[in-house]
Amino acid sequence: MHLEVVILPDKTTEPLENWKYQPDSNGKMWVTDLLGRWTKKPPAEAWQDLALKIGALPSQKIEIFLCPENELAIQIYEPGPLEEVITFAQKYSWGAKIYVVCVEQILQSKHYPALRDWLKMLAQYGITAIIEIKKKEAEEKATPKKFINLRRQAIAVQDRRSILQTQAKGGNWVAVVDSVRPLVDEIG
Repeated sequence: MHLEVVILPDKTTEPLENWKYQPDSNGKMWVTDLLGRWTKKPPAEAWQDLALKIGALPSQKIEIFLCPENELAIQIYEPGPLEEVITFAQKYSWGAKIYVVCVEQILQSKHYPALRDWLKMLAQYGITAIIEIKKKEAEEKATPKKFINLRRQAIAVQDRRSILQTQAKGGNWVAVVDSVRPLVDEIG
């Protein structure tokens, strides 16, 4: 699994952290710092260091964007590594909002059964939202443009959520997914 992790303090586009998860030749996962401050660490150490950084922030509010680099269809069949990253994020991020970022059109995937299970897993972990971006945007490296786009997407999610909360009487909804009605019925 190759995964980019972008950690933005609330309401900013300057990353607190920007990592890449990748396995070594033996399959062991490592985290490398894309901001160039250190070379590689075991994931647990990187997340523990993040917890200390968050504690030193004035607001202690951050948002975490998990950006799978491989074809997401591969990862929906093997969700274990993503689940591990989500677990670390939840444990060490002081209640951060966690987004999974994927290339648009994945929700109309031909991999329906695995996609259904993957979406259920994300709902069970309480992921804030899935953000769909264009393939070109997904291929961008760590640049201010990329961070600005992720921030815009997070704001759009919050705006949609506010609208849905006021319109959904009872507020007992899990997800809104366009044009995949059978999938939504099975998740709910």
